[in-house]
Amino acid sequence: MGLAWHPLLNLPYIPSSTLKGVVRAFIRSHDRKELCGIDTEQLLGNQDYKGLLIFFDAVPVKVDKALLEPDVITPHYVELEGRIDETSVKPRPIVYPTVAKGVTFAMVMAMDSKPSKNPECILTDLPNTISMALSQGLGAKTSLGYGYVKVSLIEKKVTKA
Repeated sequence: MGLAWHPLLNLPYIPSSTLKGVVRAFIRSHDRKELCGIDTEQLLGNQDYKGLLIFFDAVPVKVDKALLEPDVITPHYVELEGRIDETSVKPRPIVYPTVAKGVTFAMVMAMDSKPSKNPECILTDLPNTISMALSQGLGAKTSLGYGYVKVSLIEKKVTKA
């Protein structure tokens, strides 16, 4: 995931599909077949079914010093016709924007009505699982320190429709 830019808000954001994909990958990598008595495929869906969990885009809601800051990568080689010419080394700095440290994103998640054997589990285990998934990083270059987030649960509530 590069830096996604919201077309209406004119801000960087984290698409809901990215959030759902990170959670799905985390659950699969930990071989979890169910959460709170609900099958994980039923929670997250598949190609034919949207799933019970609904993720919304995460948008910035608080900025410490700056929303964006520049970063630089410097490729040295140019690949031509599938080969790298060692004799034509020419560093080319490329400046690109990154989300600055200290930016707070807000994310809303909802769950379709579904009888659960343990509704309290939904309010505890599910947010903990999502927090663990997101704390492992989002997108590319996590090995270089990009994409790491600290998750704080602000509010959880059950609303019956």
